[in-house]
Amino acid sequence: MMLQTMLIMLALTSPFSVQPTAEPAAMWQGNQSVELAVKKSAPTQILPIEQQNEFKTVNDISLQDTKSEVLSKKGYPEQTKEDLILGSREYIYDDVTIGIIDGTVSYIQVKKDATYLKVNDVYMELTPRSIKHTLGEPDFIAEDGDVYIKGHQAVKVYLDENQHLKQVEFFDEASF
Repeated sequence: MMLQTMLIMLALTSPFSVQPTAEPAAMWQGNQSVELAVKKSAPTQILPIEQQNEFKTVNDISLQDTKSEVLSKKGYPEQTKEDLILGSREYIYDDVTIGIIDGTVSYIQVKKDATYLKVNDVYMELTPRSIKHTLGEPDFIAEDGDVYIKGHQAVKVYLDENQHLKQVEFFDEASF
């Protein structure tokens, strides 16, 4: 008897049971269309660099990035070497050299043959003219290039004697 009761219960609860199932009445009442609701956010506006208070990133690397953040963003470098003068470990990539001191980025050198220069999410060509057009007039002109300062960070555009680009460096102003 117990076995028969279990078989009947199994048959009634089985997904293969042919008994009709009750459907909620509310499911079939009213309009059956489905609409997707999407909240649109206001587009983020990037201010021109001359209106920004600080340099935050160069080519997506900041001076607050740690070694692990650099490796996460850029991958493993082609080469590393010790800079005995600055006391940094340089991570050398095809487009940039990143100096790390005590586990944190100290400077970023963008090589002249890099594809682009990106400062605070603003792209520009790696030419003195494009950089000056985008960053504005330099805060001061050194013998070896133009220096732009925002907040406590500086971007220096190194130029040779013919005013051709040698490299661009991003660093904390206290270090120069």
